[in-house]
Amino acid sequence: TQPGPPLIYYGDELGLAGGADPDNRRPMPWGSLSSTQQQVLQHVRTLGTARAGSEALRRGKRRTLLVTDDLYVYARDAGGGEVAIVALTRNTSGSVSVPVEANLGLEGITLTDALGGPSLVVASGAASVALQPWSVALWLR
Repeated sequence: TQPGPPLIYYGDELGLAGGADPDNRRPMPWGSLSSTQQQVLQHVRTLGTARAGSEALRRGKRRTLLVTDDLYVYARDAGGGEVAIVALTRNTSGSVSVPVEANLGLEGITLTDALGGPSLVVASGAASVALQPWSVALWLR
């Protein structure tokens, strides 16, 4: 969801194990993925599909909405109503009110989480963001 072309290092799309050089590129396990590797691959595919379908994720300017010790929320705005909101959290949970700039044009709008989580509603210039520890949400308009 960051600006610029996406970069997936060999094996990252599976969570492929590795160590220091020369062990950094283990053989690709073609056809024999563990359930965890299958989940990681599906997550990467979902992110790729979201990026391909969102002008905001491909070309939008990044605007930080909220930063705490454990939470980073930002918008990617491509103009013309194309907006994505990304939330990343570390070891924290609960609901946080995130201010949403009026010029993003999201007041009264419901955004859908491309990763399958709950929708996000912007009301009175803010959105209530609730995430589990070590999780991410990607809301698209």
